[in-house]
Amino acid sequence: MADCRYCHTTLPKAGALLCAACKSYQDPWRNYLVFGAGITGFVALVASAITFGFNQASSAYKELFWKDEATILELQTGVNPHQRIVIANSGDGPIFISQLAVYWRGGSMSFALDRSLEPGRVDIVDDLFSEKSIALNKKFGTAGYIGSKSGELGEKQVEQADLWSDDTEPPPPCILVSLFNNKNPDLERIRDRYLKGPTKLVTRNETATLVFYSIRTGRRHDVAVPVVAVFVKSNRGGCSTE
Repeated sequence: MADCRYCHTTLPKAGALLCAACKSYQDPWRNYLVFGAGITGFVALVASAITFGFNQASSAYKELFWKDEATILELQTGVNPHQRIVIANSGDGPIFISQLAVYWRGGSMSFALDRSLEPGRVDIVDDLFSEKSIALNKKFGTAGYIGSKSGELGEKQVEQADLWSDDTEPPPPCILVSLFNNKNPDLERIRDRYLKGPTKLVTRNETATLVFYSIRTGRRHDVAVPVVAVFVKSNRGGCSTE
């Protein structure tokens, strides 16, 4: 009879592989296999717990700090072909961009945008008007931007100024309101041309509203967009913009 090499309990027969008392194999390498399997299982369990915890924490973080956000990177309206809106989805999820609404002289008009945008993507909208509206816009007859010594519009000019929309009917307005975002490079170039002259570029600070919807929640968002209005005069007959 032989004794267990670990607990010294008498084994029931010679050559027994497993001690009934301490459950140890008499061949050391077999114990290493059991130990290794146990360690592997434990590590796998810990790894699964960490992965589960990370996923739960990530989901909780998203729920807590999730944001739906759209940003106007560039805006220019007025006389074709220089009409476009550049929009970025700077939020965490996909959004549907509905319209940009603009208010002027107690009324309003909207640019229909109607497009989906994935997070981190940028879209250029340069199809703001119908072909009929574009054809009429080309008859506007640009005579330049309006400047004045005070940098403000006169009463008569305010009455003549209007935004362009698909509902604009002939004849076109004598003064067209052109909108820019504050940091628009074209606006900066226009301003620079007036710096050395006797008159100031006429501008007005206005606010547009960007309307978009969260595809995740369906919630509507109305975002105030600061814009700068400048005024383009027409040289067509019948227009006196002084």
